[in-house]
Amino acid sequence: MAKEAGSSLAAVSMSLRDDPQIPVATRDRVKEAARRMGYRPDPALSEFISARWRGGASREGVTLGFLHNSPDAVRGRLARIYRGALARAGELGYKLDAFYTKDYADDAALQNFLRGKLLKAGAPCYVPETEDAFLASEDLRRMFLAFGAIPTYPVLGNPVTSGERDINVLLDRLEGSGFHAIEVIPHRNTRERLTEIVSAARNRWWPCFNGTEHNTPEARPLLDPYALDPEFEPWFRQSVALMLGHQAAVSRGEPGFVGDDGRPSITDAKARFEHFSRLVG
Repeated sequence: MAKEAGSSLAAVSMSLRDDPQIPVATRDRVKEAARRMGYRPDPALSEFISARWRGGASREGVTLGFLHNSPDAVRGRLARIYRGALARAGELGYKLDAFYTKDYADDAALQNFLRGKLLKAGAPCYVPETEDAFLASEDLRRMFLAFGAIPTYPVLGNPVTSGERDINVLLDRLEGSGFHAIEVIPHRNTRERLTEIVSAARNRWWPCFNGTEHNTPEARPLLDPYALDPEFEPWFRQSVALMLGHQAAVSRGEPGFVGDDGRPSITDAKARFEHFSRLVG
């Protein structure tokens, strides 16, 4: 921007702050260059710089990043610099986190880092969703049926949400909404919670599938270790067999696990589960 405006770095910085020490013409020229380049000031950074110059404290609860390429900056050759930055950040009311840049050398790691630090609840760029940002469960159910699939509800095992805390109450509610199958999300469970979920599904003769998360660029296995755990694997395997049986029946024009209207094709849950899980040998 300094090159674009034909000014020094200091003049640009002072012009953007409307410092009266800089002639009006220079300030106008810098602001016009900033406009052409699409420059938008970062409020947190602007406040930090202002606090630094005035010698006062800044906003509490804001975290600054200390980026370094030394694997042990806090004790190695950058230790003195880091300690000084940490002390000064504390004086200005900021927290300071050290980040080793090589930990985020690939795109997936960097995106996950930025997502966690900026976009999650409580982070600076977090935007709460409104109810209209989500499809109604009935709309999702109709989408499943339109594809000839089994309407399935994903249960989040970790963290446990308030609406899913009591798994049996949740399954009662789902059944009332026309859902008769659930899935668990790999890498988002604890053993204790997964035991509750799979046991509840087994007691009702509901299939329980393993899904996967698609909101991260990180290359991770589709299944986690729990998928092959002897406590859970038999029901997951039988549920997959049921899904294949449903698909085979639908492909032949026969009633599947649920019909076109989403209602179970066989009234008795145990008989329904056993029938479709045995259709494909």
